[in-house]
Amino acid sequence: MRCREGVFVAAGDGFTMSTTDGREMTVVPFDPRAYPDVGSSITWFEFEWLRSEGRTWLEERERVRERIRRELE
Repeated sequence: MRCREGVFVAAGDGFTMSTTDGREMTVVPFDPRAYPDVGSSITWFEFEWLRSEGRTWLEERERVRERIRRELE
């Protein structure tokens, strides 16, 4: 996890963040057709790892969110 300061601007279904250190990041919903080389990793994560851990995407998101919240305290 990295913390950044900057400005968020809506970008379609996601957002773009222009950071105070001169970087720009865009976050959008994943489309496997647009990023096929990333798709296999996400497919493995969902169908292999998450299932072996007995969690859903939502449960994993909340687990990570709580972990980040503790880090920021």
